[in-house]
Amino acid sequence: MKLRNFNLEDVFGYNDLEQAKAYIGKRGYYADYIEDLDDYIENKSHIDKLYAVDEDLGLFRYVIGRSYDYNNNYNYFLPLEKVKKTEPAEKEVKYRPLRNKEELIDFICKNTNSQQVIGAVICIRKKDGGQTTVTTITAITHYYDLLSDKTIYEITLGTGKTYSLECLFGLFEIIFDDNYQWQPFGVEVKNED
Repeated sequence: MKLRNFNLEDVFGYNDLEQAKAYIGKRGYYADYIEDLDDYIENKSHIDKLYAVDEDLGLFRYVIGRSYDYNNNYNYFLPLEKVKKTEPAEKEVKYRPLRNKEELIDFICKNTNSQQVIGAVICIRKKDGGQTTVTTITAITHYYDLLSDKTIYEITLGTGKTYSLECLFGLFEIIFDDNYQWQPFGVEVKNED
């Protein structure tokens, strides 16, 4: 069993009654099954004060809360201070513009299940206004720019407009069928970029 939010040795169970008495009056997570604790932590549920540790209750030894003479008894108690401080599960993904024709071909063909770029149907939206367009790629062209000393790649869309790869990155987001999430018109930055 892989635990994401706590260490197993920090959970008070059947054999930890003496140590748990030091936490009476403190808040923590409680559960009947230890494997439920991760979900409770992520959902911020099943949190209350440890009221008592009762050695005569069989397995249900941890008395949680006490209001109106009603007790709730549970098998496990994890003090709040023992919960791991975890980083957000998702890291911010950074993107960059496509650099050349090969990256464009790989980007479009891989994400649209198309065999070729020309004729591929794409769904894009403007970053500033959110206008969404479903269109096709009708041409790929390139030219050498003396000022920047590099080759500039452009694509022409079914709308009749032509954009450089850098311009597409700056102006548009694209969505693909495999993840249904908008992303910049570019590739994810890897360590080698």
